[in-house]
Amino acid sequence: MPISLRSSLGLCFLPISALAQDPIVPVLNTLIPDRVEAQPISPFTIELANYFGTEPILDELVRLEGNYQDNDGNLVTANLDFLLFSQRSPITRDNFLGYVERGDYLTSVIHRSAPGFVIQGGGFTILQNGENLSSVDVPTQPPILNEFGVSNTARTISMAKRSSDPDSATSQWFVSLAANSDNLDFQNGGFTVFGRISQSTFANAQLLDPTTPNAPDPPFLLANLGGAFTSTPLHQSAFGNPVPPLTLGDFFRIVSTSRVPVPASEAGTSTALNYTVTNQAPDFSESITGSTLRIEPLSLSPTRGAQVDYDVTATDSVGNEVIDTFTLSVTLDYETWRNQVFTPEQQNDDLVSGPMADPNNDGRTNLQAYAQDLDPFENISSDFIAIDSTPDNQQILLSFRSNINTTSVDFFVEESDDLVTWTRSSSTTIAEIPEPLGRQVSIETFITTAEGEVELIPRRFYRLAFTFTP
Repeated sequence: MPISLRSSLGLCFLPISALAQDPIVPVLNTLIPDRVEAQPISPFTIELANYFGTEPILDELVRLEGNYQDNDGNLVTANLDFLLFSQRSPITRDNFLGYVERGDYLTSVIHRSAPGFVIQGGGFTILQNGENLSSVDVPTQPPILNEFGVSNTARTISMAKRSSDPDSATSQWFVSLAANSDNLDFQNGGFTVFGRISQSTFANAQLLDPTTPNAPDPPFLLANLGGAFTSTPLHQSAFGNPVPPLTLGDFFRIVSTSRVPVPASEAGTSTALNYTVTNQAPDFSESITGSTLRIEPLSLSPTRGAQVDYDVTATDSVGNEVIDTFTLSVTLDYETWRNQVFTPEQQNDDLVSGPMADPNNDGRTNLQAYAQDLDPFENISSDFIAIDSTPDNQQILLSFRSNINTTSVDFFVEESDDLVTWTRSSSTTIAEIPEPLGRQVSIETFITTAEGEVELIPRRFYRLAFTFTP
């Protein structure tokens, strides 16, 4: 049933003072930057304490008690406990506490769930009159100054705001269901994080995302009710056949708010963090001493590059985690490759080791061998293999081997009908695969005419071409 939307505006504002500051939670202050190293790579270290840290929180959490109606008509309680920073983002924290203590969030709903991204609330309450539902805006105070500083990692709580207006946050907040740092830290002035959802209640936030992993029977599905409710989580009992009339119990509603002492199991007191690294690659060795991550090459081939994604996790004394990901790219320029593949005598002879030389006369230049991670002295029969085609528009998908981190080389495809005149193809797509393929292949494509007859397209040849900037 559609929801009609109307708005109301409150004019009062009451900042709330911070409380005790003893408990702490881990945070990511700055993203670990992606790193590019030239081959041959030397061991290097990253000081993780420059990026991760701990943040004092208030000694009372804010409990938003939510409920919804299950398939049997019983009300189920599911709390969202918010641990609020006591020192960072004080304007944002006091603004949120003002809405809490005025009771503005009572009967409000989680109106948005973006799977694998966020759940969002604080904006609307739902009223029911018989079988009719309508929404009312949560009364808002004046917009507040943006205070972005802590990264938007999973489990953080941040303020929503209008697009292209960093200082427009009022009542709406969201919980990050996943790592949103690369997105939310760099748009609209950065989204202000002012706390974390507790470990014990994060699962209740995940109930509102039907794509949550390992959820055998998610109690909530998403509905488009129009307006601000285009991705609203409703309990699955609202999706019957026939569809029953919507009721208040189909929503996740905030029915009470309270301040509760932070349990010892939810926040640590030590600023020391334990670090782990995952997604290790076999070409590298990783070790952590204290907060220092050391990475060194092991079996990395001296004649190719590499690209590795690392997940670094910082954990406090009670198990709260913060995760950041960075990419290590190892590049290989032509001259380094040339010095590693050829003997000193060959290196000084451009007719043997120059980029356009072909030392074994197999039709493949050194540049092509470099770009495709091949041995320049090994005979390879062809460059291409056709792995897919679409006869209706004559597009052909070609694939070839490539060294993923070579430098100064760009690939493209040329085509010819007679092996004499070659032009750059505008109808081919290049995809990389991990094993060497052939040098050249001719492809015939059949299409069906409007009369239903099969028509032969003239034979066409394709070859791989390069541009190279030494």
